[in-house]
Amino acid sequence: MFGSEQRKARILFALSDVFLTALAFAIAYQIRLWLRLDLEFAIPVHVKALLLGFSCLAWLSVGFWRNVYGKLDSARIRVILGDSFRQAAYSGLALIVLVFALKLQTSRAFLGLFIALSWILVVAWRMGARNLVPVVRREFGVLRYVLIVGVGERAQRLARHLEEYHDHGLRILGFMKTAGETAPHTLHFERTYRVFPVEELSLMLRKQVVDEVFFAVESEKLASLEEIFLLCDDEGVCSRLAVDYFPHVNSRVTLERLDQTPLLTFSAAPDDQVLLLAKRAIDLGVAALARLLHGGAFRGDARLVREDPLQRAELHRRQRVIDRGRLVLARHRLARQLARFRVAMGDVVAQARQKHEERRGELARPLRSSSPAASRSWQTASSIRSDGRRGRSRRRSRVERAALTLPPKHPSRHRTVR
Repeated sequence: MFGSEQRKARILFALSDVFLTALAFAIAYQIRLWLRLDLEFAIPVHVKALLLGFSCLAWLSVGFWRNVYGKLDSARIRVILGDSFRQAAYSGLALIVLVFALKLQTSRAFLGLFIALSWILVVAWRMGARNLVPVVRREFGVLRYVLIVGVGERAQRLARHLEEYHDHGLRILGFMKTAGETAPHTLHFERTYRVFPVEELSLMLRKQVVDEVFFAVESEKLASLEEIFLLCDDEGVCSRLAVDYFPHVNSRVTLERLDQTPLLTFSAAPDDQVLLLAKRAIDLGVAALARLLHGGAFRGDARLVREDPLQRAELHRRQRVIDRGRLVLARHRLARQLARFRVAMGDVVAQARQKHEERRGELARPLRSSSPAASRSWQTASSIRSDGRRGRSRRRSRVERAALTLPPKHPSRHRTVR
């Protein structure tokens, strides 16, 4: 089944779901009245209309969303049971949410009976229609005649799939071989089909009714078939191209358009925006719940600390120990940096002073050679200066060595810092 016939089948099954849902609603209501349980059961008319209308809308929405109506007449019994169960579960869940959200006065037994009867009636109808629709289409429907261009393995595989729709009114007229292909005059499957040259297509279109032409050839031969595509376009014949060039690729194939350029898209990623939106909503909900639980645990710990004086005092004491340890470590780190800087600068200053003394000695040499008293005075002053510098450097070196190897003042406190 293709195109318009699939749309007709969808409409037929959708209308049948509406009718069966209303029937299940009426039967469940009468059964609940007949049961006569402890609680009195009565639903106002406007509430009945709301529940029935919402249920029909939910059934149709879930059916079109899950693409249930497009495969009912050709699906297996297991697929029909699974699709119908999911459709009943989703629509029933939506109905229960509506009842509790609006606080409607209904009966739980009635809701359970309604959902169960809806599923039973829909499954019974779909399993019967699975065999009834082909008979009705065969007796009262219109036959569709198709041609297959190509005689290779892909064309033969396509023919075997098309033969499964013989009860739906699909008839294969034969095969057409392209230039370079060799094939016998007939091909045998469940039925026997003749093989024609592709050049005879125009003659066949004039003499016989051809509704569709299937092209199942290799990709390198498509360019040579441009005239055949144009001929089908001029004659108003539907052309279909089999794009199973990569049989081992499990991607979904869709046709999209970018302005005037058609794009054949192969995609393995999920493209159902409703499911992606639902997944995103679930992720956000779980993340928000985890954040609330995590924040509640921290708020509980803070409340316990605030209510217990001993825990509060212990917490403040640990905080002071940590702060004191950080301060001591910062002081030792600064002292080490200053000591390294002084050691580095001491060498530079010593070299500068040595050069200054040598320069002064050179300038004072003529004066010392001319006067013995001036020479003695110069030696005395030099010895005093050197003794003062030696003492200062000795004291500075002791301070620097102590700063470089300074142990922590409170080792027990430093061990608490991580």
